[in-house]
Amino acid sequence: MRDKLWQARVWIIAVALIVALAAAMAPQWVQLRHIQREISGLERRLDDSRAVTEGLSGLARQVSALHQQVDGIDKIIPDQTAQGDLIRELGLHIESEQLRDQELQTRDVVLDERYARLPVELNFRGDSPAAFRFVRRIEQMPHLVHVNLLRIKPAPGTDGLVDVMMDVEAFFTAPGDPS
Repeated sequence: MRDKLWQARVWIIAVALIVALAAAMAPQWVQLRHIQREISGLERRLDDSRAVTEGLSGLARQVSALHQQVDGIDKIIPDQTAQGDLIRELGLHIESEQLRDQELQTRDVVLDERYARLPVELNFRGDSPAAFRFVRRIEQMPHLVHVNLLRIKPAPGTDGLVDVMMDVEAFFTAPGDPS
């Protein structure tokens, strides 16, 4: 019986030591779990920050490329008082290429916040090389002019002539815009 009593005491002491050790370790265990969760959260934030940094780096490259493109543009955007000059220039190009049945019609100016657009419809007839040269001249004008539509078709009842219809927009600075 003494052995059993002694064994019971040993078991009680062992269990008490285990409980005391567990009680002593519990705060550290809780603190360790808290620190591990905090580290996981910080790692996620770091990953998010890296993704944002990579995204910003990509955007910086795109902005740099756009700056290079803008620096390479030699087109000007005149103020609206230059509309007449542009129309005269288009007319001179039509005449110099000896294009026929020409019609140049402007539409109402479209005002945007920082610029104005002057829609122009051009119709003419001529041989293909002259029509091509005229389109190239528009592209080479110092003014910013955008060709929205270019329709070329054989002119009926002619030998080798084409009818050309173009919708273009010329850009001007908006009234009161200092740029």
